[in-house]
Amino acid sequence: MVAKLSAHCVPSVGTLKSALLGGFICLVIVSIGSTAYGIPLTGYQENWNVPGNLAGWDPNTTVSNAAVVDVGGNGGGYVRTTGNASASFDIGIANFRPQVTGQFTGSPWTAKVDLLFTRGNFDNAWLRFRAVEGSTNGWLYPLTNNFTAGQWNSRAVTFDAAWTDSQARSAGWVTDKDVSSTAISSPSWSQTMSNVMSTEVRLSGEGLLIAGIDNFSLSMVSGAAEPGTLLLIGSGLVGLVFRSKKRRKGFGPV
Repeated sequence: MVAKLSAHCVPSVGTLKSALLGGFICLVIVSIGSTAYGIPLTGYQENWNVPGNLAGWDPNTTVSNAAVVDVGGNGGGYVRTTGNASASFDIGIANFRPQVTGQFTGSPWTAKVDLLFTRGNFDNAWLRFRAVEGSTNGWLYPLTNNFTAGQWNSRAVTFDAAWTDSQARSAGWVTDKDVSSTAISSPSWSQTMSNVMSTEVRLSGEGLLIAGIDNFSLSMVSGAAEPGTLLLIGSGLVGLVFRSKKRRKGFGPV
């Protein structure tokens, strides 16, 4: 393939629909084919308050659907993600665009998202980063063990791309292969976070699943997020991971 050079302008904070939050920065992106990765991030926020506009997010699996609902979010609109009634598999949304991919190096980050479990027997909710290098799988963080239906839950996690694999695991992160032994291996934590291909909110469970996703953001923070300070929360959620793992038939990249 021939590498091509293209220029993209993206909001430094927020998206086009919330451009009042900040100015724009221009990124020069080296891409192979039509896909570009490896660009440093500066921050991102999406509230899905524009009717019908998923703002670059797509259904994350072959059985999931996603649509913007104008009201009923945790303030304005939100994304409603649903599964296929004939299949029991993960649902959610993923984004491959430069605003939420590339390099997470240079500073700790905080990711935030609001979740609404509407219908189904949910067993996990993940923040998932997939890498370009090594394989199509990546690293996941279990966001909650509270799947009470009908109420919005605000979740946040702080992470550092400079962590070793051991430090990331101590803070509660796992790989796809940890969740399912049949999944292909993931690159190391540092390889993944230096070249993220996609950012994903992934919800797993059994039966017909319906959920809401709102107020997703990524922001740099000052001061390193030490794994020890996150260990108590991370270890509790990891326990849920391995309990649900016994019920999972597989965990693939789509």
